[in-house]
Amino acid sequence: MHKNKTTLFEITCSFLLVITFSSLVLGVYCFNTLGQYISRQIDFYQEQNLKQIGKTLDSYGENIQTAQRILTGMVIEQELFQKGTGSRGQKNALYSQNIENVLRNIRRTSPIISNIFMVYEGGSYTSGSFFSKEILVQKPWYQEVFLSKENTVTIQRHKADYQAFFGEGPEVISLVKKIISPNDAKTIIGVIMVDLDVRLLEETLGSHTFDDDHLILLRSSNGELLESACGEGNYTQEDIKKVVKCLDSETGVGQGGFLKEFSLYRYGVESYDWKLEVVVSKENFRSRFLIAGGTFVGITLLTLMFSAVLSYLLARRITRPMQRLLTHMEEFSRGDFHVQAKEEGNRDILALSGGFNKMSRRIRHLMEDLRIKEHESANARLRELQAQINPHFLYNTLETIRSLALRNGVESIADIAKSMALIFRYCINSRDEVVTLREELAHVRSYINIQKIRYKNRLQVSFYVDDELLDTCIIKILIQPLVENAIYHGIDQKREGGKISIVCHKSLKGVEIAVEDNGMGMKPEVLHSLQNQLQQCQGERLGESIGLKNVHSRLKLYYGRERGLHIESVYTQGTRVSFDIPLVMYSEENRRKEMQPGSIFAERWEDV
Repeated sequence: MHKNKTTLFEITCSFLLVITFSSLVLGVYCFNTLGQYISRQIDFYQEQNLKQIGKTLDSYGENIQTAQRILTGMVIEQELFQKGTGSRGQKNALYSQNIENVLRNIRRTSPIISNIFMVYEGGSYTSGSFFSKEILVQKPWYQEVFLSKENTVTIQRHKADYQAFFGEGPEVISLVKKIISPNDAKTIIGVIMVDLDVRLLEETLGSHTFDDDHLILLRSSNGELLESACGEGNYTQEDIKKVVKCLDSETGVGQGGFLKEFSLYRYGVESYDWKLEVVVSKENFRSRFLIAGGTFVGITLLTLMFSAVLSYLLARRITRPMQRLLTHMEEFSRGDFHVQAKEEGNRDILALSGGFNKMSRRIRHLMEDLRIKEHESANARLRELQAQINPHFLYNTLETIRSLALRNGVESIADIAKSMALIFRYCINSRDEVVTLREELAHVRSYINIQKIRYKNRLQVSFYVDDELLDTCIIKILIQPLVENAIYHGIDQKREGGKISIVCHKSLKGVEIAVEDNGMGMKPEVLHSLQNQLQQCQGERLGESIGLKNVHSRLKLYYGRERGLHIESVYTQGTRVSFDIPLVMYSEENRRKEMQPGSIFAERWEDV
């Protein structure tokens, strides 16, 4: 499975895996840490907002308590004065006017105060112009104040109809403080009531932003709801009551109750022991957190894509020298032993490139040695083969002369002798192993002249040779054995004789030379057996086997293993034997080179 994967692919995947794993671990940790940090910051921000509102309410409460203490002192002083225990006397009318001035000043300095009332046995006073004591004292909540054990009682939101001369008064929250007689410290001699402006109280509660969906509750010390404010969320009175009930029972938060989707913040208003509570929906925070999470995931994906590109570029930079080295090795494996790898990259790649270059040089030297040794071996084997073939056709020629002499002693013996002399001279001259095609064809003509004396009109020979090929280099005695084979195995088998064509023309591989006859041909099984024998003949010692195998072996030895004889034959119709050689024009320099390394026949070594 891993064999088809490149080093570039594996290094890129490794880089990407490390970066992805590190990014995910670091991202999850940072995302979780960031979430916790944001949650803490939000809690801190909400608590600070709540604290600011609480401090504002504390400030209001301290002002109201200060005013109540001042007024209580004035009432007690008046009470003592009327009983004759005071140290200094004043007129009641003047005293009453001072009290009303104090009430008005307090109201003007505290915007949260809607009105102040003071009712006791010495009279009733107000900071406003309109006040009905009779309506006030008839209110059930006013009467319940005297029954309460608390010194200061907070009255829930109600209509201040005792302030208005016509119609209903404004909605207020009343703080009622009892005035205790200084004589026995038990008897209630009056009350000081401060009405708080509900509208301004609502503005105070809504002065700080918690979240789009939040609910602020202001409750008294006994848990009664004094005022509430909410954000954009629509909270009905039923919802507010349900929240208050959950808060009173300490359920709903973290237990799957009504407030499970809310965060709760509390602050105590010390002035009157009020409780300030805020419930904030988690949905908006969750939505924003999910948006932040989506942004984080997007950034992570972009980072991974960038990391993938960067990993590929880094891996490519590392593996590029390796890829070049592999390319050089492939070229080397295809036979280009002169390739040299560029020594670049890190220390390991440099070592590989240097080792490859050393190996390449050593193999080239070994190949050169092998070529020299094979050249020497080929020359020795060629001389041995040449020694075998010379007596072979000379024997046949002498046999022809003997037959003619026995038959009738004709005068053509002179022609035969001349042809034999030419043949002897051509064969015995072992100095020139490479000749021109012109010389090789002249040798063939000499042989044919002798055979024509024997076969007379039964033998016809034609030459089809391109004139421009006559100076082509060729090794000796390649065509004559093929002509001899065509005569004895083709033409001689037919009583009426036949025709032999010798063709020389250019081909894709150089020069193609063919010997064709219209003799008896060969049966398919005989042709197949002969082709197999030629394929198995790779230049080994042939012993008594000469002729076609001899030529086939010499072609392979001289021109390379891809060369050799190609035989085509149709029984009773004829045979065609052909071979091709490189197109190299003859010159003295080429003749002297013969088979030296790098000679005109060097291409035959490509497959060695």
